[in-house]
Amino acid sequence: MATTFDVSALERIRLFSENLVSAGGCELGSLWKDEYDSNIAMVDHHHKMLFGLIQRIGDGNVSEKVLNNILQEMRAYTEYHFTHEEALFKKWTIPDHMHAHEGFVAKLVAIEKRAASGEPNVGLEARTILTNWFVNHILKTDMKGCKGILEKMTSAERAREAERCATPLTLSDLLRQCFEVIDSDMSGKIDVYEMGRIFKMLGVKASHEEIGAFVAKFDLNNDGEIDLLEFEKMIAQ
Repeated sequence: MATTFDVSALERIRLFSENLVSAGGCELGSLWKDEYDSNIAMVDHHHKMLFGLIQRIGDGNVSEKVLNNILQEMRAYTEYHFTHEEALFKKWTIPDHMHAHEGFVAKLVAIEKRAASGEPNVGLEARTILTNWFVNHILKTDMKGCKGILEKMTSAERAREAERCATPLTLSDLLRQCFEVIDSDMSGKIDVYEMGRIFKMLGVKASHEEIGAFVAKFDLNNDGEIDLLEFEKMIAQ
């Protein structure tokens, strides 16, 4: 039988997933422009997700609850993106910009705390910080790095990358990304520690016992963790 905690925690995880799927689905019309493409599929998919999350803030005039949700989700997805982008740049021996990433996460944490405290007019400032990051880091630093990767690729590798860029993400692809955001050690399964981590990032207060019971509820094969199939069933419930 579901407890009050189970219901509220599942609602927050489901909202998080729905918002990422919506952002990643790029229902952005003419907002996303060709010049934003780096022509590296993984990077572009991630950047579109972040761009979609930024658009949800609008002009910054959103409710405190909505702003808190957006900032929590932005930080969770940003940390996931940075981990994968840094690994990609390292693979192709592109100069690292980890310090810039760490500085941005620190800004997100600070603005998130201010929003959570109920400070007025934080939405507009958050919009400005996120837009500046998109313009000055994603469209400049990241673009330069991705250009360097493409220059190091063979013509066959560039052709395969172009094909991946031209292939839109499916709902299954987007749900996998949501799963991977939570699966921080990239083991292919979400354990109690990782579930507790995402709960904390999403503002869900929970004891270790509550987190363990939540994982156990959706752990259909009783291995102590939640795999992708179990996660998809959990979200669809």
